[in-house]
Amino acid sequence: MNASRPREIACAILIDTNGRFLRQQRDDVAGILYPGKVALFGGHREGDETFLQCAVREVHEEISHFVPAERFEH
Repeated sequence: MNASRPREIACAILIDTNGRFLRQQRDDVAGILYPGKVALFGGHREGDETFLQCAVREVHEEISHFVPAERFEH
């Protein structure tokens, strides 16, 4: 029996200054889950980071723009 821990993720819904929801279209390449599909921004938690830290990091990695943690709402 495999007792490995499930991977935990954090996602963010981004809304631009005009009130529009921003989404990402996943790369259409082999080896990733759901290639070509539209998704929220986010990804897997790394190490002991919090869900908020994960969301901040993933958004920065994916849109190349830093959104500070205090700008996120739960």
